[in-house]
Amino acid sequence: MSIFSLSAFSQNLPNTLPDTGFVGVGTNNPTCNFQVIGQSQISGNLTVDSSLTISDSAHVNNNLRVNGHLFVGKNAYISDSLFANSFSVSELHISDSLKVGSNSIWIGGLGPGGSWGSNNHIYDNETFLELQSQPDQFLYVHSPTPNLITNLNSGRLGIGTDNPQTKLHIKGVQCNNCGGPPPAETTFISIEDEIVNSQGNVVSNTTWRLAATASQDRFFINKPGMQTNVFTITADEKIGMGTHTPGINYESPANLKLDVNGDARFYRNDNPNDYLRVGYNSANAILDNFGQGSLMINYYSGKEVYIGTGNTKADVHMGKNLYVCGAVKSKEWIVEVGWCDYVFDDSYKRMSIPEKAEYFKMHKHLPKIASGEEIEKNGLKVAETMQGFVYNLETISLDQVELYKMIQELKKENEELKKIVQEIQLKK
Repeated sequence: MSIFSLSAFSQNLPNTLPDTGFVGVGTNNPTCNFQVIGQSQISGNLTVDSSLTISDSAHVNNNLRVNGHLFVGKNAYISDSLFANSFSVSELHISDSLKVGSNSIWIGGLGPGGSWGSNNHIYDNETFLELQSQPDQFLYVHSPTPNLITNLNSGRLGIGTDNPQTKLHIKGVQCNNCGGPPPAETTFISIEDEIVNSQGNVVSNTTWRLAATASQDRFFINKPGMQTNVFTITADEKIGMGTHTPGINYESPANLKLDVNGDARFYRNDNPNDYLRVGYNSANAILDNFGQGSLMINYYSGKEVYIGTGNTKADVHMGKNLYVCGAVKSKEWIVEVGWCDYVFDDSYKRMSIPEKAEYFKMHKHLPKIASGEEIEKNGLKVAETMQGFVYNLETISLDQVELYKMIQELKKENEELKKIVQEIQLKK
């Protein structure tokens, strides 16, 4: 039953009341109880008990209120701005899809000049809720506050996976030999920080990346544009700093756990001025102690220290001091020091034997050799002592040569004296 005030405008179109009981406006052959062909204007209220079918278009200048259900067979368009005129329903059921212009869909109390509402939801009561963007485009989930909370009930968030194994599970899938350009080999997580001034201009910006690669089974940290990684962890428990291939070219790669490309510094008690440096200068390996103390090896354990064991050649060069608590066992010591061959120079005047005798009587030790008291107090200086030994050996050797000459002269004189004595005895 319909009760309304109707003004129908039809130019050159027939109006008919056929015997079928159908009413037609603008048509001679109405096919239903009331059929209007062309544009119609209803100035009052229209009440439809059953259904209303509009084959072309319906224009609502003010409000359209539906107390029950409104079914749209194809598309429903609201041409005006969303907040200029309102389309208000208590529930809107869409059997296929909902398209809202080319910009946004708003939920809750946010409007131009308005504020954010509370407890706004998009949810699905079935299995999955999917938010999807066009291929190669971005999907943004944004909150006006710094907090974005997903599933307060200890849920899991998966990116790139529908089966997250942890609270946050990020998965990248690469396809090898699939045609087209070669795929990226790494799944990255980028962390970016930016500093702006009071005018909103960017003062500084930095981006770091955490990544995993399935082809090499590694996790690493780097910055965009870096040729190597700052930090690398491999599946076989190796850690690399400044290298993306920890353990490569190492003598026993299975035993290596830490691989550092560059120097390493170790210190305690937040005192970076006292530290141990382990490094390499492209020619030599370097172990340096910078600080007030000494470099001690096996100080607490008291174990032996081996240098160049087996068939490996190893040279130890001492630039300053070496302190050893215990015996030093070696096949050979090479001490680089000035030597004392100057005693063989004809211009050198060495001590005579009487002078040496006087020296021994006064000092109780050899020349150029430290006294026993001094050695007990300060230790034996090997280079200085060896110089003293050789000096005394060389001077004694020269003394022996002179004594030999003197003995030969005395023997000659003695032979001559013997001849004189024999001649005297024969004359008697």
